[in-house]
Amino acid sequence: MQNLKDIDANSLFHSFLFHFSLIILLSGGIADEKIFA
Repeated sequence: MQNLKDIDANSLFHSFLFHFSLIILLSGGIADEKIFA
């Protein structure tokens, strides 16, 4: 059971990192469009 919990925590952490960087990229792209518009 302990291994299963560790795997869940790992996948949750990586999922969070993935979505966080995705949001940064999206908001960064929007900011660039506003600057160059």
